[in-house]
Amino acid sequence: MPTYTPEVVRLNITTWVGTCALGEHWYGKFHWHMPKYEKGKYGQRKQHDEELEYVLSARDAERLDADNPYTPCYRAGDSSARFLSYEKLIERAQETWQQVVPHGKVLIMCDMCSCGPVEILVGPKKLVRLGNQVWKKWEESEASDKLCIQLERQWDALFKKAGFSGLTDR
Repeated sequence: MPTYTPEVVRLNITTWVGTCALGEHWYGKFHWHMPKYEKGKYGQRKQHDEELEYVLSARDAERLDADNPYTPCYRAGDSSARFLSYEKLIERAQETWQQVVPHGKVLIMCDMCSCGPVEILVGPKKLVRLGNQVWKKWEESEASDKLCIQLERQWDALFKKAGFSGLTDR
């Protein structure tokens, strides 16, 4: 995986589907690095995180309270990081990511342990088209190490050509 420039924002999605008494829900968090001059711990570039939130509608508040009948506490107009559908989380991320990270130019779906191509949600059209073609092949090719290595190189080359990778420090 390339070391991305600060313009590449990662959307990490977590969920408790099927493992929580509070029903299906998803959380999203934006991750991005700042330029080299902003140093964090141990001299590495500083990583920033921001949790994705939205304003609850009356229906959302009712549903969250129904999922947790012992302590109903949600009201319309409250802010929540608990999304009730995966699609709504993606939609909200695409609507707000540049407000959160104004210098962002590419939004990718990426959990912290991703080590290969991932879905590109927003970015330059050619990068999105070609990058998502590589990602789809990656998703289908998990059994072939040789093909995975080839796809990783294609992915890295696309980001390098677009100017969004190539920094040497992590």
